[in-house]
Formats: sequence, C-alpha cells, structure tokens
Amino acid sequence: MRPEPFEVRREDLYVQVWSEPVIKAAEKYGITGTALSKICRKAGIPVPPVGYWQRLQYGYKPEPPPLPPLPDGARSVITIDKHLPRPKHSVEVEARLAREEDETNRIRVAERLARPHPLVRMTAEAFRGRQPDQYGMLSRPWKEKCLDVRVSRASLPRALRIMDSLVKAVEERGFRASVTEGEKAGTYIELLGEKVEIALEEKMKREDHVLTKEESERKAKYSWSLVRRWDYEPAGVLQLRIKEIWGDGARKTWADGRTQRVEERLNDVIAGLIVVAEAKRRHQIELKRQRQEWAEAERQRLELERQRREEAEQLKALELEAAQWARSQQLRTYIDAVEHEALARGNSPEPGGKLHGWLAWARRHADRLDPLRDTGR
Repeated sequence: MRPEPFEVRREDLYVQVWSEPVIKAAEKYGITGTALSKICRKAGIPVPPVGYWQRLQYGYKPEPPPLPPLPDGARSVITIDKHLPRPKHSVEVEARLAREEDETNRIRVAERLARPHPLVRMTAEAFRGRQPDQYGMLSRPWKEKCLDVRVSRASLPRALRIMDSLVKAVEERGFRASVTEGEKAGTYIELLGEKVEIALEEKMKREDHVLTKEESERKAKYSWSLVRRWDYEPAGVLQLRIKEIWGDGARKTWADGRTQRVEERLNDVIAGLIVVAEAKRRHQIELKRQRQEWAEAERQRLELERQRREEAEQLKALELEAAQWARSQQLRTYIDAVEHEALARGNSPEPGGKLHGWLAWARRHADRLDPLRDTGR
C-alpha cells in the first residue's frame, strides 16, 4: 500500500525550509530534498540559496525573503505524497546520493562552451560539417569515437554544453567517462566497478504529411502509389537517458519539461547512474553466487554419479567373485567325488598316473576360479 500523504500549511512549510536545510526538512516527509524544492517552487515558497547555511556558520544572518502571495491556482494547504521506500543501498551509495541532493553540490551548465572536455571536443569535431539525416538529426558517426549524441544542428551547442558539464562532474566525483566505436559504439560512465551507458537525444515531433503537388498527381494516376503518412522534425526538447535494464526502479530518463530543463537535472542524472551501477553490481554479485551454486550442484551431481558408478562396479565385481567362488566350490566337490569314487573302485591315483594328473589339474583350475584363494584373503 502507498503511504498516506502529509498535509502542511504553506506558511508552516515556508518556516521549515528557512529553519533547516531543505534536505533535512524533506526527511520528515519521506522525500528527497530535490522533490521538496520542487514542491516549494510550485507553491511560490522561496528556498535558501546555495551556500546560505554555510554563511550562517560564520555569523552572517541575512533576512529570509518574505513569503509572497499565494500563486493563482495554488492551495494554501499543500499535500506531500510520501515516496515508497527506496531499495536499501550500501553506505557508500547512500553517501553519494545524499551528496547529489545537497544544494551546495548543484551542477551548473555554463552559458558558453569554454575549455571543453576532450570527449566533448572530439564530439564537436566529429559533427563539424556533418549533414542531418532525413529526420533533421545529426547522428553519431559510426567510425569515429565520440559521445552518444543525436540532436539537430540548432540544439548541438546546447547538447555539447550539457555533456561537458556532466562529464566533468562525473570525473570530479572520481568516476570515469569513456566512449567506444564500431558496432558497440556508446558512451559509458564507469563507477562502482561497473560501466553504465548513457545517451543525449532530441525528441522529434510528428505531424500529418501534407501531400505535395507531385505526390497528389502520382497518387491520382497510380492508386497503389505509397506516400508517407507522417512528417518528423526535431522538437527542440532534449533528454538524457540511461541505456541499461538495471535500476531497482530508478529513474533513467530526464527530459526538458514545462518548469525544468535537462541542465537543472544533472545531479539527478548522476544519482540515477549511481543507483543503476549499484543494481548492476548487485546483479553481477548475484549472478556470480548463482554460478557458484550451479558449479557446486554440478560438482555434487558428478560426485554422486561417480559414487553410483563405483558402487555398480563394486557390486558387479562382488557378484562375479561370488559366482566364481560358488563354481570353484562346486568343482572341488565334484573333484573330491571323482577321487572318492576311484578309491571305492580300488583305482588309487598313483603319482605319475593319469588320474593323479587330472586331479591336480582340476584342483588348480578350481583354485584359479576361487577369488579367496586367488587374492590371498
């Protein structure tokens, strides 16, 4: 069941966010600091600027701005939906996620591209002079190493600035950005021992295709003539996407919206990368554990099979020895009976005689069949 929402008066929420950091106030409602900041902006509640709480520690006591009038359409009582509990993260991941929610670590995208990261410079070079495709997009060159960016020419400068800020922020946090080429070309962020693929794309808008004069004439002349139904063109809306299946329910796409643009969501993107990387790492650990279990189960199966074969061989040998012993006993009984019958008839087996030789040969044969005599047991 979804947790019951909180209801708080606008004036009370204003006092809370100016009494303690937003991230601390958000904990009371079971949401993130970023989510509470959004709620405040929507309700027209000002929040402390970056560095406000640090300045207070040095004796600086600025007056909070007054609470403005209630915006049109807004409610004086704010409903805050509690988030469902997030999957449990490691201590390291929790610390990194908290850092991304801290306003003091907010990533800023510059208005102009200055001293671009080598990967961004490489990407700009790869797109220079490249012609848009049929959808008006500049696609990543297949044979060149560059960032996974697919945008219109008009959006390219902005896309490069976004990726420059993201890649630099990633490396500031001790992670690594890399690109590959060829059939498996992509952009990867290496963190927590895993590689997570990302891409920056521009959405397209679709409109009904209006037939040209030439198309209308061809359609009239040839009824079977095919004409495309839609026209596509760049929409100017950018989105950053994590191209992975892992994530424990983590958000993986951040697009321009009515109130926020991708530039303002880069900390959320990094938080998503962290969660996905941890989920991917957990999957690898679980996969390794399962493989070890499978290997142990196979080892046990082979051992049982070996024991079964050994048991079958021992049983076969036992039955063969028993049969040979029984036969040797039967032969000895018969040999003794032959000797007894010969003696009864007065035919004593003299040494060197035929009977004596036969009796000796027959007893040696019985001894060879007897496993007890043969093994010395």
